[in-house]
Amino acid sequence: MTDSQYRLAPPGFSDEEWEIFERDGMLFFEDALDQNTIDELTAAIDRVCQSSPRFEAGQTFGCQNIVERDPAFAALIDHPRHVGYAYDLFGELLKLHQSQFFIRPPGGERYNIWHPDGARAVPYGTFSPELPLQIKIGFWLTDLPEAKMGNLVVLPGSHREQYIDEYDSHEPIDGEQVVTLKKGTMTLMHSSIWHRVEPNDSDVVRKNIFYAYCPAWLTRPTACCPTPPISRPSIASSASSCAPTTTPIPTPNLRLPTSRSSSTARPASIATPMPIATMSSCTAASAAPGPSARRRLRRFPDPLEG
Repeated sequence: MTDSQYRLAPPGFSDEEWEIFERDGMLFFEDALDQNTIDELTAAIDRVCQSSPRFEAGQTFGCQNIVERDPAFAALIDHPRHVGYAYDLFGELLKLHQSQFFIRPPGGERYNIWHPDGARAVPYGTFSPELPLQIKIGFWLTDLPEAKMGNLVVLPGSHREQYIDEYDSHEPIDGEQVVTLKKGTMTLMHSSIWHRVEPNDSDVVRKNIFYAYCPAWLTRPTACCPTPPISRPSIASSASSCAPTTTPIPTPNLRLPTSRSSSTARPASIATPMPIATMSSCTAASAAPGPSARRRLRRFPDPLEG
């Protein structure tokens, strides 16, 4: 396999962005989507809704595995606008394991209570105190300039807390941030940050998309959802339903450019990658540096390198 079969990994975190992300657990990027892209993604959401027997107008609706349901969503899997941030963390271990959209109409009764993403009984932070075991990219297709519009509410810095007293409730917390933003904004969220969703008391239907990335060893295929065929992407979605794939998905082949100097590398995670089935008995350990010439960012070590 030659280098010509790979695309260079796009830029990810700057030093300033990484400092903010470590401190707050969130990053915001305005104007990440232009109006044409917003229109294309909104139209794709509408197409999926029209084809779903579960969709009811005026009711909160969420759809999983959207990359399998429309080409507009598949095109975002490894888009250079955001995939470099996930690649900074997971390198060639990178996998897309969740893709979803949400519609929250006015008066909808379903909205999330305080929770972190991922594991609850044994939080992600148990296995990886330093780096997120998942990074969630959000694309917001609706202007949310005020509170009570179905807004995301986050508790900055809470990704360092494995539990909060308000868990599983909708109680306000000192220091919480109601996320107000304009359409076209992209958000990056740490897997362990605590967050909830407000009711939508406006006259606007809130629409957004989430793509979540993790290291390939975090989840494994099940009997219901077998290993995807070789024609599927290496950044593959672990399906939550087994609907047949109707959309051809491009195969992303990313390689870190060797021009990035290893002298500016950040330390690897203290979490040692291993199959999830054995992680409950693992203890955190420093990863030995491997012989690879690729720049080590702030990411999990590849077991083949160590």
